[in-house]
Amino acid sequence: MGLIYYVALFISLLKDLKNSKSIATQIFCMLLVIPTIQIGNHWYSGQYIVMIVLFLVALKMRTRYLGQYTSLYVAMCALVIFSYCVGFLINNAEASMISLLTSVVTLLKYPLIIGCSGLILLREDTKAIEKSFGTTLKIIVIVNLVAVIMQMLTPSIAAKIIDSFFYNDEALNQIDSLAQGGRYIRYTGIYNYPAILGSIMLICLIWFLFERNDKKWNKVYLSAILIIGISSMSKTFYLGCAVILALWPLINFNSRNLKSFLGAGVILVIIAGTYMYQQEIYLKLKSINAYLAFYFSCIFDLNKSLSTRYDTAVGNTAPMLKMIKEHFIIGYGPISVKGEVIQDSAFMVIAHNGGIIAIILIFVFYAHLLINKCRLKKKRELVLLMGFFMLGWALPVWIFSPVTLGLIVYLNVLSDKSICDVWG
Repeated sequence: MGLIYYVALFISLLKDLKNSKSIATQIFCMLLVIPTIQIGNHWYSGQYIVMIVLFLVALKMRTRYLGQYTSLYVAMCALVIFSYCVGFLINNAEASMISLLTSVVTLLKYPLIIGCSGLILLREDTKAIEKSFGTTLKIIVIVNLVAVIMQMLTPSIAAKIIDSFFYNDEALNQIDSLAQGGRYIRYTGIYNYPAILGSIMLICLIWFLFERNDKKWNKVYLSAILIIGISSMSKTFYLGCAVILALWPLINFNSRNLKSFLGAGVILVIIAGTYMYQQEIYLKLKSINAYLAFYFSCIFDLNKSLSTRYDTAVGNTAPMLKMIKEHFIIGYGPISVKGEVIQDSAFMVIAHNGGIIAIILIFVFYAHLLINKCRLKKKRELVLLMGFFMLGWALPVWIFSPVTLGLIVYLNVLSDKSICDVWG
């Protein structure tokens, strides 16, 4: 079924390309919604198809200039992959070289996709890029709202439909989840895990909070995002939502604007009231849904929120932490050494694979990108970067991740465009 999506998307792309129209929306759809393709009895990521198509489009457009930030990102990816390989050769020599080569090929598709996307989108108008990214997020919100409603009302049908598009050989899929209890406890939308749905919805929340056009519909999208995000029962979304909503009035506060003043006041009152009556709210939620009550309580208890991942004894990242302490400079490469699962935390995954060297490479790039957004006073992009880093403490999304691939392209290309606009 994923093949139908790609065919329709590619026909639309070729049509607009032939008529010299913007293809930014099709590009972001390819980056943000990536169905899998079935070949025989196996399923493969559609990113490989996306990579080939973007390469051919970039080749056809004969674009010679790759923006500064996209170039730096591609170079950073290459250096990080190199550090992973060095860590593997030094500290993980017993593992198979074939395993390393397989991992490297898998990782290489990300800088290739981002580089080709940067070449193509650099020719687009800045406003068209922003509009297309927003349009893609609207599509994502609508599709996930439909998916969540179906998962609530007809779980078995929803599971079959979603698996037909997004099945993953290495993930816990919809049918697998239902086999454990016959219904959804935490909703996943079109993704494999609730945390991914929560992460995507946090990005959407930030976007629409700062959207100034069509404010009536923005409220509808924000309401849908909150419904979807809450349904995911993802600590990532709950904590991120709390932080963003607390900061939003401060970022947008204008004492000369009565509407801004009142809006900030209302949000702060809601936050204060929720904090003061958290126990009463918790008990009410518990009478409705114990899982929902638990994830609500995590907002006010960071230890509870982080313990499943970061508890040094039983947390999901505990095995990686023990190994990172042994080789914290260069790491072990992107291969499991002692059966540890490389998961959950961006910081831990990068430190395990490439040590402090890989961490520094990645942080230097994002610091450079952050400075650019601060200098240009791009509030929405700054908060998107903030949300991006928050997501990294729950999912390995800072580099080589399909979850944030579209966001990274968007942030890099807008920085590239800011330089092009200055120099003409």
